Amino acid sequence: MKHALLFIGSALIVSQCVASPNKAFDENMLTLKPSVAKLTAAIQRTLSDKNLDANVTNEELLTRAIKGDVSLLKPFFSYYSIKISRDKKHATVLICTQDDKYALFEDLGCTDEVDMQYWILKDPPSCDFHMSTKWCEDSNITNRVSVDVEDGNSQVWIMSHFFCGKYDNLTYL
Repeated sequence: MKHALLFIGSALIVSQCVASPNKAFDENMLTLKPSVAKLTAAIQRTLSDKNLDANVTNEELLTRAIKGDVSLLKPFFSYYSIKISRDKKHATVLICTQDDKYALFEDLGCTDEVDMQYWILKDPPSCDFHMSTKWCEDSNITNRVSVDVEDGNSQVWIMSHFFCGKYDNLTYL
């Protein structure tokens, strides 16, 4: 029974993912992932600087984070949109398509790995922030699972190195 539930759970997760018919795109996204993590870490380090002016704009924050090291931005230049959201001393970085239509990656500065890889999804979400920096204060973030409850409907986001999707209206046993 335990193995059957594990198999069903695995099938559910895999069914949410779709292999891209564009192998070059997949390879590009896999190559981009470490660059997302490096950029987010640089932004988070800069945001954590106690001497940083609280009124600094996101553009100034990005400029200070790269400290003239253009190699941090080179993988994104002219191909992707970079957005930053911040709350107090935590940042979230969102990488979207150049036209700002779809989110590709979303990364919390308080975690070591890239948190969301939306590009894997058959229908990636819009280029809006879907994660909150408040998750950095949530103890569940260390378990890589977060639960949101809105209007009585529970939504569980599974965060992993291979993110596959959101599961709505789960029943807890």
